[in-house]
Amino acid sequence: MTVLTTPAILITLDELDALVQMPADRLKERLLFLQSEQQEKRKAEKREKEKDQKKEREESKREEKDPLGSRGVRGEETPLDVKFASFWSAYPKKKQKSVAYRSFTKINPDDGLMATILSAIETQKRSSQWTKDNGQYIPYPSTWLNQRRWEDEEEQLTMKPTRDVEYEVQAWIDHGEDPYTARRYVNDGFYITD
Repeated sequence: MTVLTTPAILITLDELDALVQMPADRLKERLLFLQSEQQEKRKAEKREKEKDQKKEREESKREEKDPLGSRGVRGEETPLDVKFASFWSAYPKKKQKSVAYRSFTKINPDDGLMATILSAIETQKRSSQWTKDNGQYIPYPSTWLNQRRWEDEEEQLTMKPTRDVEYEVQAWIDHGEDPYTARRYVNDGFYITD
């Protein structure tokens, strides 16, 4: 198969034969289509090449910073990796793991501090800040580590007395109110005092 190359279009001789037999207006359309199709293909190849080059640059930077890949000499897990894994599994917000790992390595906790950190996480999981709005106010793990939040004083948990709404509504109904008004009184916080 022989290929004809022009500065803008690459076509085979079979395609050229088909193009020669086309009317002039269809020929122009077909040539423009082929040209744009090949330009798109070149652009896609260029993007792929740039993406690969960028990935290689990032990998070489990572290797320069940490030639062992945060592992021991033979690539096995270090004791610090094991401790971080236990921290990560205990912490409720799973965001920015690599940033959290860097913060964790700066602290490099011994066994006693690790126990304190895990205990503080369990305590703070029950705090109003961490349970409010489905955990929206839980700090990112790196923030929690950088701010040494395991040293925060424990929040005093106070339990609100629970109300038996149905009992209160029934009391208003027994007192002579209709059910709609009784429920409204209960929702607005009114109490029956005799």
